[in-house]
Amino acid sequence: MQQTVKTMTTHRLAFLIALVVVLAACGPGPAPRQSQEPTTTPPLQNAASTAKEWRTYHNSDYGYTIRVAPDWDINESSKDEVIIFIGVQRGLAGLHILAVNWSKTAEEFADSFISFHQRRAKVLFEPVSRNAITMASGARAEQFQYRIQNASEFCVEYLFDVLLLAGRRGYALQGSVCEEAAPLYMDVIETMQQSFALDSSRASLNSPTRP
Repeated sequence: MQQTVKTMTTHRLAFLIALVVVLAACGPGPAPRQSQEPTTTPPLQNAASTAKEWRTYHNSDYGYTIRVAPDWDINESSKDEVIIFIGVQRGLAGLHILAVNWSKTAEEFADSFISFHQRRAKVLFEPVSRNAITMASGARAEQFQYRIQNASEFCVEYLFDVLLLAGRRGYALQGSVCEEAAPLYMDVIETMQQSFALDSSRASLNSPTRP
């Protein structure tokens, strides 16, 4: 058995030496080097295809569009509460888009959502920030951020609401993500929120949430 292995090893070594001699005789040649130079092309193609996976959702009933990230699903069974989520619905991360008729003041619109979150948060309610913002479309809105925990068996969530008004209609873009998943999904949700745009018939009615 040892003699057989030794013989196979000797033959393989001889083959490799012969192969090296043949390749050396052929010379380097420019063709193989040219075929390997454009190494940056595959990453650029991959980046472009990933960008194309974002899709636009249009809600004609309530007059808006929003860009939806790859791998996120849409539940539009109720047109006035569209849910965009990844994984199990109402689970790790999601974005609820609420459209409501609103005839009261802008401040009352904001207060109604703050009160709603406070009532739900049985364990933790921690306001983080409240800022006036301008959306990518130019619409004026207000952004709220909180940390909440509704019950001890649920995760601590980051909530970030974007509220805006257009005439007698209010829109609430309610993003939520479990704290441990925030590094994965928070930027994605905020990017989707920023892409929200009112149809032209409603955009002219947009006003800041604070009077």
